[in-house]
Amino acid sequence: MCRSCYAAAVKAEEMASVPLPGAVEFSRCNRVTADIGKCPVCRIDKAMWLDRETDVNLCKHCYGRGVRADAREAEVV
Repeated sequence: MCRSCYAAAVKAEEMASVPLPGAVEFSRCNRVTADIGKCPVCRIDKAMWLDRETDVNLCKHCYGRGVRADAREAEVV
């Protein structure tokens, strides 16, 4: 598989994996540099964000998508 095909497959898998609304509190997440494993949402990328209260860890893509969704909801309200 070529690099661009792999990147497209990864992106498609990340877009298909969505956490349940309200399941993760993105405002409590902190960036970590230690290896904490893979993201449990998409199961592809390395987890880089951690909510220490609930032990939820997210990759940069899943965290970013959640933050953007929260921002859109705040604009509506």
